[in-house]
Amino acid sequence: MNTKKFITFLLIFSLLLLFSSCNKTPYDTEWIIGKTSAEIEERYGEFYQCSMPVSEDGLYRNCRCSLVIKESRTGFLGTDPAEVLSISFDENGIAYKTSEELGDWGG
Repeated sequence: MNTKKFITFLLIFSLLLLFSSCNKTPYDTEWIIGKTSAEIEERYGEFYQCSMPVSEDGLYRNCRCSLVIKESRTGFLGTDPAEVLSISFDENGIAYKTSEELGDWGG
């Protein structure tokens, strides 16, 4: 009887550890909101992709750029798409929204 309880406890504990580490991004999304694209690139490196080219003053405006959370992987059962953090910028080049997405843009 004690062995069953121990195995059940171990299983539940393992599942909790597995699912508690799932949705963690290496980026501080609260810090990103209100920052310019230049400040974000200075802290996290170059963007993975952007929907518009950089403006003459070095800022991304009225566009969306992304940073890689998890690279895509090709395995025996298929390909897992990349996970990216998309950042939306307003006309002043300030980040106002972030969202986590799967895969690249386009079709």
